[in-house]
Amino acid sequence: QLAILKGDWKSTKAFLDNDPSALTAKVTIHGRTSLHVAAVGAQWKLLEKLVQHMPANMVAELDLIGCTCLHYVAMGESVNTAKALVAKNPSVTQLTDFNGFTTNL
Repeated sequence: QLAILKGDWKSTKAFLDNDPSALTAKVTIHGRTSLHVAAVGAQWKLLEKLVQHMPANMVAELDLIGCTCLHYVAMGESVNTAKALVAKNPSVTQLTDFNGFTTNL
């Protein structure tokens, strides 16, 4: 998780190669995946690389606050990262958080 927050792709990739289940695991007490962590930390380039390795359904995964990774990306205004997420799973734009809000794209 620290490697993700630092945007360290080399260390993140080595960790995921050693433990592939970590790619889709909930890694924080808030129920966030590595995608969420990268988005919350505004690590756009690393997030785009993670998306390439993720199954499409993981892009739509909600954390315990009810947000998808795309919700955080939209708050951070990273257009290229949002495009990568939508390309992986177009339905992610229609998902709502627990308050009924979709991403503001």
